[in-house]
Amino acid sequence: MPSVELWYLERCESVPSATARQVSLLDATERAHMGRLVHPADRDSYLYAHLLLRLVVARACDRPAAALCFRPGANGRPELVDGPGREELDFNLSHTRGGVAVALGRGTRVGVDMEAQARVIEVEPLLPILCSAAERRWLEALPVAHRRAAFMRLWVTKEAYLKGLGCGLGREPSSVECHADGEGRLCCRPVATRAPVGDGGGDWRVDLHTTPGGYLLALAHEGLANSVPHSAEGLLQGI
Repeated sequence: MPSVELWYLERCESVPSATARQVSLLDATERAHMGRLVHPADRDSYLYAHLLLRLVVARACDRPAAALCFRPGANGRPELVDGPGREELDFNLSHTRGGVAVALGRGTRVGVDMEAQARVIEVEPLLPILCSAAERRWLEALPVAHRRAAFMRLWVTKEAYLKGLGCGLGREPSSVECHADGEGRLCCRPVATRAPVGDGGGDWRVDLHTTPGGYLLALAHEGLANSVPHSAEGLLQGI
């Protein structure tokens, strides 16, 4: 039976400063990348995203977090180099200013996206990029006051789905669309009139959550598992 896990950390700027032990769990490539980031908030988000990824995958593999070896796969998506669990597990991470999320799947591919609900964006210029024709008509029919929130939900849903397929935003978000299945669950699939996206011809389920701090979390997966978001503060306090 496929299963999924969804972990998140918000308000990274208020998390106690990273300890030397936490930083040491990252490999040399990760530490070098983090050191090149100029803004402290970006360094924090990068650190906690990659630290959380190590902790979540280590729990699933029953291996020490520092012993895991990652490499960039297709489109820069991290993947395990070797070791137990490499074939069974799929995982994905997302980080935005002040928040990070990690998704883990057993027997299903997964993709995750996280964005602040309060993020300031101009919706109109982005509609042709993000939306299929049907989605654009739906959004434009909404009252202006509701349009940005609906757009943000579409955004995180599609990005999570495309990341799950492994192509990310290298594919046009307008080439896929969201719909509700017969049970009212949110799903994603390629637009019928467009070429298939990767090998994701079937519907993927997407679970949407809102964190207490006002972030949107989208978890895309192929299976029928239900996702419950877990705060990662306890995991970080344990190291």
